Amino acid sequence: MTMPDVIQGDRHYAGDVSFGKSVTLPAGTITDEKVAPGAKLSASKLQHQYERTIADDSNETPESFKSVVHVVHGATGVLVGFQAGAVVAATGGSVDLNVKKNGTSVLTGVVTVDSGTAAYGTESGTFSSTALAAGDVLEITGQVKGFDTGDYKYDEEFAKPAGDTLPDYWGVDQQTGNSTADYVSDEGTGGYSLIHDSTSEAQAMQLTGGDNLQIDLNEQPIVEWWVRIDGTGTNALGSADQRLVIGGCSNHTNAEDALDATTYNAWFLFKGADANIYVEADDNNTNTDDQDSGIDLVDNAENHFLIDFSDLSAVKFLINGVEQSGASVVMSNISSETLVQPIVCIQRDAGAEEEKVYIDRFRVRGGRTGGTLCKGLYATLVWREDAA
Repeated sequence: MTMPDVIQGDRHYAGDVSFGKSVTLPAGTITDEKVAPGAKLSASKLQHQYERTIADDSNETPESFKSVVHVVHGATGVLVGFQAGAVVAATGGSVDLNVKKNGTSVLTGVVTVDSGTAAYGTESGTFSSTALAAGDVLEITGQVKGFDTGDYKYDEEFAKPAGDTLPDYWGVDQQTGNSTADYVSDEGTGGYSLIHDSTSEAQAMQLTGGDNLQIDLNEQPIVEWWVRIDGTGTNALGSADQRLVIGGCSNHTNAEDALDATTYNAWFLFKGADANIYVEADDNNTNTDDQDSGIDLVDNAENHFLIDFSDLSAVKFLINGVEQSGASVVMSNISSETLVQPIVCIQRDAGAEEEKVYIDRFRVRGGRTGGTLCKGLYATLVWREDAA
């Protein structure tokens, strides 16, 4: 085998140099300054870096979106960076942004623009996969969270004749057959009743979602009940072995099950010993028990009970538009997709009191938050592509 000639030391050529065959140069030898400004290299010989920015008007509040930003034409490519921010910082709510390749996320987690993102600041994403190939479709998505659209998720007015069946979502459970659960006839706006009879025994009954949990507390919903409680005469809620809750909770399969056995709950509580309306909540960490709302029950009159989960560090309980006067109710331990169901449950451990509860309406509205979303949302995706 013929060995190549080796020339030791530097060499300088004052004139042109030509080679009859190919030349092998060490890596890193040809740098930017060695390429002539007018070289006009063919695109087929280059790797191109691209940047695509999508943005709202600087005064516009964002909405959820999906936007295809590029179809890869090069043979191969690589994702370089993703950043998002806003012109005007949010004081509430958030936007979760994602980068998808062919419909599948390529980030280790969403990029969130919220009140912690300064005006004109940016939040950066981390790629779980960076490789690109010809034909890959790149997409940026945004999901608005915690913003009041005013839409209702569910609204039930219980407007059916007596003897009719409840819609599939709802379920009734009764401890004994002596209590009665039914629609109310000749009620102007409809209604559903839960009534204990005079049989001297323990009785419990409840109207729930049948342990079908569909209310996501992370979506910051507003849960409302319109309920009339008949506490006159023999129906008086007048003994300490009686309890009534109105609100929402996780699984509570049997009406007689201990109310404190639920993993998650937020409800108004009545105890037969007095006319106080109490508030209770449990996020599986912080447990608020028997907190006097400062508001008393209005007998045999429809009351509007509202629980506002807009801020889980300070859940609001309102009765006929008046907020409870006790300590702030904290449910900050709520994890992602913590689901609950509506519940009205009345329990009697003994005795013969004929308690009557008339449920006029239930409503749960979409999530909302105090404060405002950001304005002028923007996001930039950077990637490189080899020539096709």
